[in-house]
Amino acid sequence: MDGIFDEEFPVNNDGYVTFVASSEADRPRFATTECGVGWADWSLRGDGVGNPQFGWLSIRNMLPEPGTTDNFFAFKRPGDERQVLGEHYPELKYYKDAAFFARLGCGGAATREAMKDIPAKNSPLAVGWPYVLK
Repeated sequence: MDGIFDEEFPVNNDGYVTFVASSEADRPRFATTECGVGWADWSLRGDGVGNPQFGWLSIRNMLPEPGTTDNFFAFKRPGDERQVLGEHYPELKYYKDAAFFARLGCGGAATREAMKDIPAKNSPLAVGWPYVLK
């Protein structure tokens, strides 16, 4: 897979970024910097030993600013991620093809409307699978 680093992400007016990973052939037409989207090529070469479907997506963990508690190093147990990261928790949404993403239009990906069906942070549906808060 290709990569994109911090300074390459366009940041919207609310301080959020949108990331799209797809093959070059499936790249949505609005997955461009001009439309506020950081894009990476999800290579079709796979794992290099015969599985073309394999891919790896990683969020780089940087050292947190001293005194902050909303970072990847503050998790106490699996399932704490959403609560600990708060507004910094990555909201993920899958679009089955470029046409579905294209319906958002240029600049529409990181809007509240586009993300409306993602569970609220305090919803039981928001807990990462397979973990359950007790």
